[in-house]
Order: sequence, then C-alpha cells, then structure tokens
Amino acid sequence: MRYLTVRQIAEFIDGEFVGDEEILSKEVFEIKNSQVEISEGDFYFPNSRKFKENQKKEVLIRRYKTAQNAKCLCCVVEKSLIDEVDPPYIAVERLWEAEIEFFSALRPHIKEPIITIGGSVGKTSTKDMVNSVLSQQFKIVKTEDFHNVSAFYHLAFYEMYKGGYDVLVLETAIEGERTHRRDRGVEPDIVALTNIGEPHLSKYKTLENIFAIKSKMLEYMRPTGIAFLWAHDDMLQKATIKKPRTIEWLGGGSSVRNHVSNIRSSGLEGTTCDISYKQIQIPDIYIPVPGKHLVQAALIATAIGIEFGLTPEEIKAGISFFEASRFRSKVYNSDFLTVFEDCYNSSPSSTKAALDVLAECKQRKVFIFGTMHHLGDNEAQYHEEIGEYIVQKNIDLVIYIGKYQEEVRRGINLGAEKKNQQNKCKFAPFDVNVDDDFNSYYDLSDLCNALPSLIQKDDVVLTKASLRAKFDRITPVLLELGEKSTTIPESNQGL
Repeated sequence: MRYLTVRQIAEFIDGEFVGDEEILSKEVFEIKNSQVEISEGDFYFPNSRKFKENQKKEVLIRRYKTAQNAKCLCCVVEKSLIDEVDPPYIAVERLWEAEIEFFSALRPHIKEPIITIGGSVGKTSTKDMVNSVLSQQFKIVKTEDFHNVSAFYHLAFYEMYKGGYDVLVLETAIEGERTHRRDRGVEPDIVALTNIGEPHLSKYKTLENIFAIKSKMLEYMRPTGIAFLWAHDDMLQKATIKKPRTIEWLGGGSSVRNHVSNIRSSGLEGTTCDISYKQIQIPDIYIPVPGKHLVQAALIATAIGIEFGLTPEEIKAGISFFEASRFRSKVYNSDFLTVFEDCYNSSPSSTKAALDVLAECKQRKVFIFGTMHHLGDNEAQYHEEIGEYIVQKNIDLVIYIGKYQEEVRRGINLGAEKKNQQNKCKFAPFDVNVDDDFNSYYDLSDLCNALPSLIQKDDVVLTKASLRAKFDRITPVLLELGEKSTTIPESNQGL
C-alpha cells in the first residue's frame, strides 16, 4: 500500500496549510467526504455538494466541527471560511475545484484501466452490471450507489492510488461548469454511453445540447481507448472519435454486429437473453432483476468483460449475481401484496419500462406515480403521455401525487378513447406539498393514510418517482398492510 502525506495533498490541490507543521509529514490512510463517517486520524475532504448556496457557510461550519470533534487529522477548507474553522486545515479557493485537482494529480500514478459509464438513463444499473461481471476475475473500485459526480471521484481515485485494485469503474453525470474539467482529469480507458434522453431538458433545452456535454468524454479517452455506444440512439449516432480510439456499436437484433437477441421476460423474476459480441455467442444469460431494458446493461457488461478476457461462463455468472442499487427495481413481498420499488429516477422512458414490467403481472396492478422532473417545456405533455401509456398496459389503479393531475387524467381518458373502450383504470390523485427550492419534498401522509382503503390483497404495486419525492418511504407502509408482512428492508425504515 502507498499513501500520500498531508503535504502532498496540499501541493496537489494548490492549497495553503495552516497548523502544526509536524502534521505535514503524516501519511493519510483514509479520506472521507462525510463528517459523520470520520474516525480519528482520517482526512476530511468535505463533499462540495448537498447544500443551498445561502446555507453553505452554516452547513459547512457545522460539518467541520463534527469532523474535528471526531479528531480528523486535517481537513480542506474554502478560504472564505478559515476564520470559522480551527487548524489544522488546507485552505483552497473552491472545494469543487480542489476535488478535481486532486484526482487529476493522481491520474498519472494510476496505471490500471479506468471505465466511465454515462448517459441519460440506465447508467447506474450499467455500472453495477459491469462491476458484477468484472468482479468475477478482478478487484474493483466503483463509485457507490448514485454517486456520479466529482464530489466522490477523489475518494475512488485515492483507493486506486493506494493499491490492491485492478479496475476503477466510475458513473458520470452532468455537473454544469465542472463537467469538462472533471472529464479531462479522469482520462478514461473505456467509455460506455447508454443513451441521450429527456432528463436535464429543463436546463439544457435540447437533446443536442445534452449530447454535446455527455459525449465530450469521448475526446478525453486515452489514445488506445474504446467507446461502447448504443446504435439505436439518434444522438449517439452522431458521435465521432479520433483514431486510434475505436467505437464498438451495440444494439438489439442482428442488424447490429454486437447485439442482444431472443429476449424472454419472466416479469418480476427477471429476464433471459442471448448476446453476441465480436462473434462470441453467449446464450441464455439470466438477469435476476425485473425489466427488459436491463439487457442493454448486460450487453455493455458482456462486451467489456470480453475485452478484459473473461470467459462466457464468467460473464454469465457475473450477470446472474447482479444486484440493482438502492431504490432501483427492488421487489419486496409480504403475505398481503408485492411491491416493485423503482423510485430513484423518473423519466418518460424509465417510467414506461417499469410499467412494461408491471403489465406482465397477472394480479391486480397498482401504479403509485410521482411527478417526473427536469423535463423542460414539454414536462406536462410527458405526463399526459404516461397517462395514455397506463391504459395501454391495462393498469387497474393509478395513485398519482404531484402537480400534473389533470394531464395524467387526460392521458388516461385519451388512452381509453384510442382503445375504443370504457375507461377501466381508476384514478386517485393526491395534492403535494412541495418546497420547490433545493430540498424539495413530498408530504406523503395523506397518501399513506389512504393506502389501506386503496390497496387490496394480492395487489402488485409499482412505486415510481424521482428520488426527491422520497417514495421509498411508501414501501414500509405498503408492506405493513394486512395481518402479516415480511421484514421491512433496512434501507427503507422510517416514514
């Protein structure tokens, strides 16, 4: 194992050390960005996100005090706050710049391959699938859960720098002005882009703008880099790279050389498919998580696995062990009902994919639906389209909480008209108490209090919303319905 000293960290981030100079020569064994995780001797490099700008000073000062009470070795502090924080610390202009400068300085010291997974939808599942496959032969560092921004990259890079790992897998999201500086510092060996879709339209206005930002990572690949791109995405079709970098196009059906085919869904039990990559045929790959859309992640993971020298047997085993991250495609059963929880992200495409799974269930189908955010000028129209899709999938009950009640209702009615049948889908709307500033939240108390009168025995209930809606709090309420229930998942405790 190798470690940096406090002095080296200060030099990497162009910071000014203040405190007992004996600390400069001390080695840093662990870097933490959460004050509540600090143990004595850890280095505290605070997360540059997760607070409103007008609360930044107050929040950071409280975090520094918590970290220093836990006897952290040293911390990184913005110069605007140095009068509020006790030494020792390293003073910098901006935390987010220091994060990027730190892992950019580490990059030349990391000889192991770095993989970045990006796209509008499906990047977390793809990252987890790639990790599951490569773990059959290699020791992996990956960004955990939905930690897809530079505020977590420096932690992953330092783990790689210390040694003992073979591959670094990073999920990457749009970060405004930080994006290009971050991507340039990562300099990946492999880039996989899943798609260019509706999320972020509210800020970036067009798919072309989103593509321009997300595809920039291709320019920063190492000269021997490989890009894995989805052939059926209109925006990704425009991607170009400089040789000797290469693109491997992936898709569905034999019209694409590297493809997935023969897709067989088992509803909530998962999906089976066949994959062909560079003429290597791997039949009957089982994905143990619901959703046909996950075959894309399986294809990307298979392609990367083959490039890394894994056997078909190792790839099939890795995919069979795949587990989705928190709040994504989780199935919970009680003696009363089944809950299909998919409430981390919500976009038109991901909502339709979840409804496709629900539609395959033979029991009464219930959809608890929250507003899809960040969809730009057509946000209301997208909710109407989901209403129409609900009818196409023969959903029995829709419980909607959010501001687009009329649009969802209109879509349901339109869907029934197009099917030339009486509307059989029941619609139960609920008002929402939303703080539209940084910490938006939903008051779910009215909805949860109504669930006993809405839900019936043996129902299959899909919960779908953006993370900020906190729909994971609905799951324990649902599982407690009826006389008996299974143990509530620990991550979902507390309403």
